[in-house]
Amino acid sequence: MYSWMAGYVEKRWLFASADAETVRMLSERLRISQVLASILVNRQVTSVEEAELFLNPELNDLHDPFLLPGMQKATERIREAALSNEKVMIYGDYDVDGTTATALMVHFLRLLDMRVDYYIPHRIRDGYGMNAASIRRFIDEDVKLIITVDCGVNAVDQIALAAEHGIDVIITDHHEPGNVLPKAAAVIDPKLTGSQYPFRDLSGVGVAFKLACAMVQSLSHGRQTSNELREFILDAIGLVALGTVADVVPLLGENRILARYGLKALQTSQQAGVDALIESVYLRGTDISSSDVSFRIAPRLNAAGRMAEAALCVELFITNSTSEARIIAEKLGEINRERQRTQEEIFRSVRSKLEETHASLDDVHAIVMADEGWHAGVLGIVASKMVEEYWRPTVLIDLAGDEGKGSGRSVQSFNLFEALQQCDEHLIAYGGHAQAAGVRIRSDKIDDFRDALNQIASRCILQENIAPSVTIDMELMLSDVNTYLIREISRMAPHGEGNRPPIFASSGLDIAGQPRLLGPTGKHISFYVRQGSTSLRAIGFGMGDLYEKITAGSRRCSLAYQPNLNEWKGTRSVELEIKDVRFIDE
Repeated sequence: MYSWMAGYVEKRWLFASADAETVRMLSERLRISQVLASILVNRQVTSVEEAELFLNPELNDLHDPFLLPGMQKATERIREAALSNEKVMIYGDYDVDGTTATALMVHFLRLLDMRVDYYIPHRIRDGYGMNAASIRRFIDEDVKLIITVDCGVNAVDQIALAAEHGIDVIITDHHEPGNVLPKAAAVIDPKLTGSQYPFRDLSGVGVAFKLACAMVQSLSHGRQTSNELREFILDAIGLVALGTVADVVPLLGENRILARYGLKALQTSQQAGVDALIESVYLRGTDISSSDVSFRIAPRLNAAGRMAEAALCVELFITNSTSEARIIAEKLGEINRERQRTQEEIFRSVRSKLEETHASLDDVHAIVMADEGWHAGVLGIVASKMVEEYWRPTVLIDLAGDEGKGSGRSVQSFNLFEALQQCDEHLIAYGGHAQAAGVRIRSDKIDDFRDALNQIASRCILQENIAPSVTIDMELMLSDVNTYLIREISRMAPHGEGNRPPIFASSGLDIAGQPRLLGPTGKHISFYVRQGSTSLRAIGFGMGDLYEKITAGSRRCSLAYQPNLNEWKGTRSVELEIKDVRFIDE
């Protein structure tokens, strides 16, 4: 049983099963290896046409922005605002998707010499989405047009308030709309019922980018202006990549194109803020990957919205001053370090409370914990870490008097939002989706909520599924893992939601020599594995617990791994990043 007392725990191995005939056909028609063909089929890419688009995405493959619902009305209203010199307010969100979308739109409209400002709600004070207080402020400031980015499609009452006072609203959003749409001047959302747009999974910044592209098309009669705007569009793809990867939307279709070209644009960006950000995370001069965005760049940007003001991120991306950009980037680093300290303190607190209240987790199917003084801005991250460690849906609640605000995360097999719907009698409010959600709850209802959620989880989550798993694309001989293979499968990048990095397995391996613990606290481990005449280095991040088992005599194993090229002092070598290890009894 997987419990909080365990150290390293073996994962369930789930082998993908690609149709052999489809693999053979793709391999022959595209002149690729059967390994790459198998990976494509495992990602549901099964035709030659789909595979060619996947492996060779081009900017010309992006869809016409005017296919999006509401786009024509939106461009006409913006041109009207430009001609009338109206004050325009960009209304964004506090995450990376929202702040990159806000910065993109502010920068773009300022290139059109429009009077434009922006507003980002505070995560804790204001919560997600549009709020009435901000609308009243815009009324006093004589705003005539609001353009939402990454929000607004369900802000029926707030947009009605704006309309009552003569403020038009253009909504650009990517969230699922409710049964009633706001009465806005235009609603642009690929998920609208009846939308004819070919791709529904754009990020918020992706939709904002489409609006900017549509405006460029509508203004193309002015050649000089058009060239300037087109240069901006090509550079702004970098911001689109940041928001798209950080928001964990599927990196397929248009998102794959935008991420692939956007990651390259980040490396050559002319924007002072992007350059300062890349420098601050030591990525200047490197090939920036989606994992760099997910684990090095996005946490810094998100930290501002969690711990301070997300407007810092917008200022970073719209400033033309190199010195100001460096100051902001440094400030974001400080805020992120504070976020890390706060997050670690809360994580230790949660684990301590769990140990105190449970001798084991055998009867715990969902974790619900509450305390005063937990920083609400990082509870979602801590809940994610709890899910990773205990493989149970987790809701953590920050208490303040008679009420608490909480964040929840879930395992893949458990729809948290649907579970909250069944617990609504115990909640003041809730929202979110299958894997992440937020709640408001009275303090005296927490025990009832915990019991109800635990009962629902006990019915829905199979006992054998309360453990981590790894999905393996195929089994390989160790001799098949070489630089050619790694370069070929690199065509699958960028990786993200819907397109995980390829993972392979090799069996019957001998552990050669002695393992080494790595890192200041020995948290990581490396050792060599041998199969026949092939020997490769394997490294396990966070797997230092394996050291004692290997040194105690476990010398044969099977590995699940991601193959990488390691570069050190001008030398390249194949390295296996361990995803799981199974020891073979002699």
